[in-house]
Amino acid sequence: MIFSLLLFFCLGGPLSAGDAADLLKDEGLDIRDIASFSDLMGDLISYTIGEPGREVLVLCDIDNTLICSVGYEGSYEQAIDHLKAYRSQGMLPQEAFGTAVEEFNALQPSTQTQLTHPYVSTFIDYLNSAGAYFLPITARRPEISLLTLEQLKANGITWLGLDNDSTPLSFSPSCSYEDRILFCGEQNAKGKVFTQFYNQKKAFFDSKISCILFIDDTADHLRSVGRACKELGLEFHGYHFQFGRNFDLLPAN
Repeated sequence: MIFSLLLFFCLGGPLSAGDAADLLKDEGLDIRDIASFSDLMGDLISYTIGEPGREVLVLCDIDNTLICSVGYEGSYEQAIDHLKAYRSQGMLPQEAFGTAVEEFNALQPSTQTQLTHPYVSTFIDYLNSAGAYFLPITARRPEISLLTLEQLKANGITWLGLDNDSTPLSFSPSCSYEDRILFCGEQNAKGKVFTQFYNQKKAFFDSKISCILFIDDTADHLRSVGRACKELGLEFHGYHFQFGRNFDLLPAN
């Protein structure tokens, strides 16, 4: 999500939901909008148990997809507002961007979070009961990895690891795989980081995974990961979660 804040100011504002859907369609990516996690359960069950030999990895964004802040303090809305304010004061984009992100990270220890939708619990419970592979993927920085894990656990989100190897993996820059979460950093495309992760875990993917399901509230991330999966030869199905505070739906400044 934070990666899209930079695009917001570089491109003059976010895509509308319609524009985002048109772009995704034009690229031939299998993406559909969902208003609730209940909307994807039929697909999830079909892909995880419907075809023998098809192993699925479910990727899921964290902020404004799995969990969100209860109030304004520590939210992405607050980070966007601060970013706008710094830019209006004449601060250069990268400096304003970095300052807003650092403030967001500093506020997280005191930020109360909640599930974005009650059905998220059912979604997670099904994944665990089915023994499905699950990987949270976030634009957060690795420096708040333990805090992120604590926020997920506090909301009842626990999951199985991909394999028995829990060794942290580092990518460049500001990216890592630790605590069973893929941290992309705010200035890196999720597709690029996922490709790096795939290359470091290639033996696992070659032997286990042929299909990717990806849920995110930001169209840019869906497009990025969808492109990466096409290049890697992985079947891809994306779900654009229409969260009420979706970045794509925020009005341009």
